[in-house]
Amino acid sequence: MKPKVEKILAKLSQEDKRLELSEAKAKALLKDFTKAEQQMNESLKSLRKLESKINEARDLKQKAEQELKEAFKGMGVYKKSSDEFDTVLFDDYKRKADDLGINVNTIPIISQINKAYDAAANAYRPLGDLTSTISKFVEGR
Repeated sequence: MKPKVEKILAKLSQEDKRLELSEAKAKALLKDFTKAEQQMNESLKSLRKLESKINEARDLKQKAEQELKEAFKGMGVYKKSSDEFDTVLFDDYKRKADDLGINVNTIPIISQINKAYDAAANAYRPLGDLTSTISKFVEGR
């Protein structure tokens, strides 16, 4: 063959090899894009589920904050009333009962207050532990 024809054939052969390499790269890219799409679609499904759960948790957190606020109000009223009863009212009634020579607990209002106090204390004790647990959730601890 003539040297010119050989040169042309050699060039064509090189072009074929480059084309084969380009085609292999294109197939690899196609595979990569397909794999990426699958991974992203799986992630999208998982993240949407998580987003839904996060929204539920956010709603739960808001509800917990409202309930805590109400619980703390009640606990505050109990504490204030308890302090007042223990330090002022009971002492006054006890002094008067002692002057009359009677047991302070036989006075109807004191008896009623003691029952209400005990009932409130029974509600207060477990509420304290529960509010602690819920507060940790609300604060993200």
